[in-house]
Amino acid sequence: MEAKDLMIGNIVDTEDSVIQIVSFEHDKLHSSKGVYHYRQDVKPIPLTEEWFDLNLNCLDSDWIFEGFGGRIIIRHKKLKGIVLESCANNQVAFFLNGNLISFLDYVHSLQNLYKALTGEELVHG
Repeated sequence: MEAKDLMIGNIVDTEDSVIQIVSFEHDKLHSSKGVYHYRQDVKPIPLTEEWFDLNLNCLDSDWIFEGFGGRIIIRHKKLKGIVLESCANNQVAFFLNGNLISFLDYVHSLQNLYKALTGEELVHG
């Protein structure tokens, strides 16, 4: 994972816990739990169905969860054009107004794309 792929507010994994980035300093990330070197201490969180199962209630209340035949589809209540759909290859397809925008592998990628499209942070917790 490269620092250029990360933004303040992103959620990443460390050896000890999941952290939310609050600031950057050269090659280090700061969170409320400490300071981490992004190449050595931090890993991306895979964006899997299991992650959604565990974290859906932690996301803000603007999301609607739907399950269809082993797939999950998540729709945004206010921004009706945003739809996330799980894929067989452990990726999540991000649709905007019915058009496939991107396949996402990691939570921070979803957070970054959501912010780029809406100007808002994807709230977690």
